[in-house]
This record gives sequence, C-alpha cells and structure tokens, in this order.
Amino acid sequence: MIFLEVCWRDNIIKVRRPTVNEMIGIIGDNSVEYIDIMLDILLEGNIVVIIDWRIPLSKSLNMLKELGIKKCYLETSKNKKDSIDVPIDINFYASNNDAVNEIPNYIYEKYKKISNIYSSKDALVFFSSGSTGKAKGIKLSYKAINNNVAGILDYMKPTMHDTIMITKSLAHSSTVIGELFVGLKSNMRIIVNSTIVTPRSILKNIEKYKISIWCINPTLLNIYLKFLCQGEYQLDSLKYVFFSGSIVDKRMLQLAKKIFKGVSLINVYGLTEAGPRVTAQALNSNQKLGSVGKAIKGVELKIISQRGEELPNYATGIIHVNTISIMNGYISGSSRKSYYENWLNTGDLGYIDEEGELFVVGRTDNMIIHGAHNVYPEEVEENLKQHEQIDDCVVFGVDHHIYGKRIVCAYVSPYKIYKKELREYCNKKLAIYEIPDEFYKIEKVPYNLNGKIMRKCVKEIYEKRISKNVKN
Repeated sequence: MIFLEVCWRDNIIKVRRPTVNEMIGIIGDNSVEYIDIMLDILLEGNIVVIIDWRIPLSKSLNMLKELGIKKCYLETSKNKKDSIDVPIDINFYASNNDAVNEIPNYIYEKYKKISNIYSSKDALVFFSSGSTGKAKGIKLSYKAINNNVAGILDYMKPTMHDTIMITKSLAHSSTVIGELFVGLKSNMRIIVNSTIVTPRSILKNIEKYKISIWCINPTLLNIYLKFLCQGEYQLDSLKYVFFSGSIVDKRMLQLAKKIFKGVSLINVYGLTEAGPRVTAQALNSNQKLGSVGKAIKGVELKIISQRGEELPNYATGIIHVNTISIMNGYISGSSRKSYYENWLNTGDLGYIDEEGELFVVGRTDNMIIHGAHNVYPEEVEENLKQHEQIDDCVVFGVDHHIYGKRIVCAYVSPYKIYKKELREYCNKKLAIYEIPDEFYKIEKVPYNLNGKIMRKCVKEIYEKRISKNVKN
C-alpha cells in the first residue's frame, strides 16, 4: 500500500496522507484483493470497518457517514461511481472476476506482521446482522482477534497439509477470524469463493481443490444436502465440516451424518462480541445431537437467571461468557444488561449438561410468555420439523388479552395438512402450553444474510393480515 493515495470524489483527484487510528470502510465481495486491502489498512495502523456488500449501497454509505467515517474502499464490479451521493472519499478497486481463487503467498507474509500483536487497540469493526433491530458496530482488538485464533487452532488442530475453503461472506467475524486468519496462521492452503457461486460449483470446487476443512451455516448445509442426495459428487478429501450461525435442525443433522460418510461434523457456537468463537464440539468424538460443545481455550461459561443466580446443570437460563477475546465495545448500539459479574450476556438461552457441554435452545428476545409459562419458539420449531410433511416452519407470539401471548406457527409444506393432525402430532412431542394455538401455511420462511430466521418479518406480515381481515 502506498503512503500517498489517489482518491476519487466528484471527479476531482485528491492526494491525502493516511492517518493512524483512522476508521476506514471496506465494501466488496470475497476476493484476494479484498483481503489484501484489509491487511494493508491494518498494517498502516488503521481500523477496518467491514460492511456486507449485499446491503444496499446507499444504506451502507449512510452507516459510514453516521459514524463519521470519511474513507471507504469499494469494489468496482459491484458498484458504479455515478450512483454515489454521500460525502465520503471512495477508493474504487477491481477484483479478479474468477469466482474462486487460491490465496497467494504474499498474503501470508502480510498476515504474519499482525498475527503476533496482542494490543488492546481496535483492529476490526463488524456489524451484527440479527433478525431484529438496528445493526450494531462491534469493535474487536488485536488481542481479542489473536487470542480467538489461538483458541480455534487449539480445537481445530489444522496442519499445513490441510486445505480450507471459504464460502461464507468475509463481512462476518466467524469467516475472517475463524477461517481466513486461522488458515493464514496455520499455513493451510486457502481457497476463497465469491458469495454468489452456485451450490453445484461449490461442491465441484471441493472435489477440484481437495478441500479438507469446510465451514458453513445450517441454512446453507440444508441446501447442499439436497444436491448431495443426488450422489454426483466425490468429497473424499473432506475431513471436517464445521457449522455455526443458528440452531441446527436435528433431522437435518442426522441426514448430514448419513451423507458425509467418514467426515466429522462439528457444531460450534459464538458471537462477534466474544471474538467470536465461544464453544466447539471435540473432533472425532461421538457428538451429542443439539450440543455446541464445550468452552474453548480462554473462555468460561455460566447459565444465569434474570435474578443473577448461577443455575445448575440442565436448567435453562441466559448464557453468560467470560473470555479473553471480549470486544472493546460497540461503535454503535448498546450492550445487553449483564446479570452476572459483568460477564457478557449473549442474549441466548441454553443449558449445560453434566459433562460441561452447552445446548442452545433459543433467544431471550424470542421467548413467548404463554400464560404462566416460558415457551422457546426454537424448541417448538425443532419438534415440528421432525414431522415428515413439514419442510420448514417459524413460531412466534402475538398479543392475547388472557394468555399474554398466543403461539402461532407458520409452516412450509407441499402437502395439505389438517390442523387437527398437527395438534395430535404436537401432543406427542410438546407440553400442552407449548402447542401452537394457530397453524397456517406459507410458501417460504425468510432468512437473513446470516441464515437466521427473520421472525419479526413473518410476525408483522401475519399481524397486518389479521388487522386487514378484522377491518373487512
């Protein structure tokens, strides 16, 4: 990276000197050039603010403007100069148009210069992508990042003979830290794919490049399984498939175990605020269905009640984390209230078994209070997805003058299923207070860019439909 940069703005060429500790945005698809720019920003002593290119550009640039960020790198193949109307210096860059690239040696050399920095200085800013609320800008230090890389290497145990393939967006902390930086640190061969490559192409690339380690989220895993059921692919090189990002459908996981023969399927858990990795299942062991494993090196876990009490094994409560990879804070947004000694309140609900394995059952903000009972919609969904005629579903609560909340289930199915049949099925799987009060059929369950259900969106559409029917 040169010390004097030519910046394009309003068709005027400007020369400016980079300043240390400046926040600089980057918006683009996965590519070698994207990674190169990100590392150069860090090597100059500046902070990388990463925004997903799939977010509308006007919204992304306004996010930067609101944060006082004055400079951004923008991939030319995804954007046009004349479409920008925000007072930010835009540095356009071109990327290789190939959908897949191997990371060259010079990237490894650049990464070495930052891989042993353990300062508390801000390095990367990621934006959360939850299904509700405004995205939060989360600041991670060099200390947090490099400690988390060390913790991941401790359980992943990759060698320089492994090849990892990146298919998830580099706009997410789990991809940058848990895949790219882990690969660079361990000297693995790294294959990086564009985020718009078809599932068929990804599977062909696993064959072509003899991929041994692959990280995906459960939503994408479900898509790939449909292709793999056709039996057209030879994935003999695969050793480990790591998945994270949302609660895994047990039926899907059982199918995956049948299809990925000889491959270890490892469930992991984390959140950007924690660096991001928190737990992981052990390699080559008999994984428990639904478990996300034990706390990794440098992390402690506790299940806490809203009264601040530590709960015993198998009691469901709020997952709290104490980690050496804790965030520096939010650049935008605010943190959740901690119920225990200032540990990080993850906002997730779960329990720990007698062997110290964590099971995530839902989100605190999704919980439905039905009568005097707490109902976790993710658990209801998990059981309904076991029904052989239901492809997908989403459960949510709506206001009720007697029960507090009614439980509603929207499901996807190619079949006509009678509500009586669904209730009879639920009677065998759920407690009486967990059974949905209403079932209705939809064409598709919406997911966000991280593969998480957009529950609020489904609920809003339902409430508008009900309101319209009442008026009519």
